[in-house]
Amino acid sequence: MVRETPGLQSLKNLTSMGPLPRPFAALAVAILMLFSGYAYAIKPTREYAKTPASLGIKYDSLNIPSTNGKRLTAWLCHAAEKKSDQLIIIAGPDAGNMGYGLGYAQAFTANLGVDVLLFDYRGFGTSDTTAIDTDAIALPAFAEDLHSVVQYAHEKIEPDSSNIILYGASMGAGLAITVASEFGGVGGVIAESQYVTQSAIATYYNAEYKRERSSRRLHIITSKLLEPLATIQHLACPIMILHGELEEQISSQDICDMYLKCPSKMKTLWIVAGAGHMQIPSVDAAYVAGIYNFLKSEDSSSPK
Repeated sequence: MVRETPGLQSLKNLTSMGPLPRPFAALAVAILMLFSGYAYAIKPTREYAKTPASLGIKYDSLNIPSTNGKRLTAWLCHAAEKKSDQLIIIAGPDAGNMGYGLGYAQAFTANLGVDVLLFDYRGFGTSDTTAIDTDAIALPAFAEDLHSVVQYAHEKIEPDSSNIILYGASMGAGLAITVASEFGGVGGVIAESQYVTQSAIATYYNAEYKRERSSRRLHIITSKLLEPLATIQHLACPIMILHGELEEQISSQDICDMYLKCPSKMKTLWIVAGAGHMQIPSVDAAYVAGIYNFLKSEDSSSPK
């Protein structure tokens, strides 16, 4: 669905809102985004405030091997009533840990009937530690971690790669795009509040730091795994891009330009009025319905 900002080029809506499988609980309409409002700054949290069990979600605790011998902690959350073989992998933002993504897991498992795989990048939660440059926008190792999770999911959980869907939030949205574009192996991408280029994000925040008379400056790490705009031009799988109209870090026009450069034959852009960075789930009541219809459309278009 495309919610256009005045002055932006008209873009065709490639999905339609259809009937939902059942009424949504309040949480599904307004997911509690514990990490909303975070700026681009890598701030991992080691302790989990909540676990799937504390929310009544059945789950398996996993250890996933990644590059350089690193071990990643993950939670495979099971649907209350499984209705699809699709598996959603959540690639989280640059702060907190996977526990902050339990709102997604609860809404999707309870209302969409799909399993959800949460994981922590190295240095986050109880995953193996690593040196983290907190003045970087993202680390190539995080993209490697996401790719490792996709490989693990394909080998151990869901053998049909067309059923594996990446859902990325903020930094994780950029990584979901680059990993899907560079490595493939997934059936679709949902990107919420992603950045477009490291340069644009660094320019925005460095201007803010200067205005606040802070000595801090973000810097860029040269890696194609950290550049969504460059890599999305090779993306073949379906993609749904979610952007808040009020996001200051990334303009709606930049998101539209990125969308137009994506060659995928099934792509959706949803610009949500009144939403800031990572606020879409709590602002737009059609959020879960939109995700449901994207998954339904992607599932019906995949060869079986």
